[in-house]
Amino acid sequence: MRFQMFRKKTELLKLACSFAITLNDGDCGLNNPKSAFKKEVDVNTILVPFSSLNKFQKKFKEDILKRRGANLLSAENCEAQKNAKFVVMKQDFNFKSLPEFKQQLLNDLQIESRFYTNKLEIRYDVYKHQEIIGAVLPEGLDSTSGFERVGHIIHVNLLEHQMPYKKLIGQVLLDKHKAITTVVNKSSTIDNTYRNFLMEVIAGEANFVTKIIEYGNIFEFDFSKVFWNSKLQTEHQRIVELIPKESVVFDVFAGVGPFSIPLAKKGCEVYANDLNEESYKWLLHNSKLNKAKLNAFNMDGRKFIKECLGKHLQLSSKTETICVIMNLPALAIEFLDAFTGLVKNINRAEDNKTSSSLPPVTVYCYAFSSAQDLKGDIKERAEQSLSENLPEHSIREVRKVAPGKYMLCLSFEIPFSLLYEQSKNGDTDESECKRIKLS
Repeated sequence: MRFQMFRKKTELLKLACSFAITLNDGDCGLNNPKSAFKKEVDVNTILVPFSSLNKFQKKFKEDILKRRGANLLSAENCEAQKNAKFVVMKQDFNFKSLPEFKQQLLNDLQIESRFYTNKLEIRYDVYKHQEIIGAVLPEGLDSTSGFERVGHIIHVNLLEHQMPYKKLIGQVLLDKHKAITTVVNKSSTIDNTYRNFLMEVIAGEANFVTKIIEYGNIFEFDFSKVFWNSKLQTEHQRIVELIPKESVVFDVFAGVGPFSIPLAKKGCEVYANDLNEESYKWLLHNSKLNKAKLNAFNMDGRKFIKECLGKHLQLSSKTETICVIMNLPALAIEFLDAFTGLVKNINRAEDNKTSSSLPPVTVYCYAFSSAQDLKGDIKERAEQSLSENLPEHSIREVRKVAPGKYMLCLSFEIPFSLLYEQSKNGDTDESECKRIKLS
């Protein structure tokens, strides 16, 4: 979801373009905001017979003022009003400038070509949050910002010059979104290790445990301690639909389970990992909540690849389909080197693995880029991490994160030569992968 702070006036805002707004020096909040925005204005109305009302509203839709709940207070004393209704017209509506077919239509509908003067009460409740914020902020601060809704929480990223008005902005958002009880502002950048960030409550209560329903899956978590981005729900669903049923999935940076849980419910064998202990805790919670059977881990992503995926490859069969999801855009590309030499030590009765006996391993790796050549940048960085050229692959733009910065998804099948190659650091760790199996 997005909101804008601007001074572009809607028709309703033009009618009440001056506000009695006072800012408190202490918190820059609205002083009695609802009364400050209450205003009565004269408006031009047309008396339309009830029998003609529906047709008039359809044919003159662009000429009628959208009142959005503003109350029409009084009307001229008119006998004909008993069988008719006053309709508020836009300020620039003029009978003389109407095209001939509309003038004829008024006659056919038995509508008199004259205005009646009434009063319209415009209240705080009538305005949208962006109109109020745009009207209250001082001139020159009418920039654009955005917010994300996470259950009962609204999360904003305020710009530096908007910070003195954070309490005001938070209160307006709280007032205008009835299901919201908490408004927070990001007060630090995302931690690349645990993917969470410090936040400040700017309105409402400090309750961060929230609930999200995404494509029928329920996710509960503490928003202040884990990573969640509601803007990625379409991407979550795309991957879930793309991965075949009964695939074996390794979710390296699983978070609270937006990929793993729907894939497990689909019928995949899922191994989900996250280094953040809070994410791991909520991953376990959400798997039980959704009755999704998966294997959960709390370890470093590189160790998870080397131990868990490596061991699975040693025991896997050609008929399996293995998919690896790496959703840590800030760092995931740097973990691609962990695939080197995963099947270098094979202790089996049969012959060593060959390219014909290994199952295909498809990687979905997410990354940020601000380069002019986005796909070229991702390809170059991936090849540096792999220390060899990428095989056949695709790079897809997922979303625009910020001006000039994009999130992309690199997908490719890991070549056998890479999986079987001796790792460059000589790592031969064969420690067992400790699984936590969930019923």
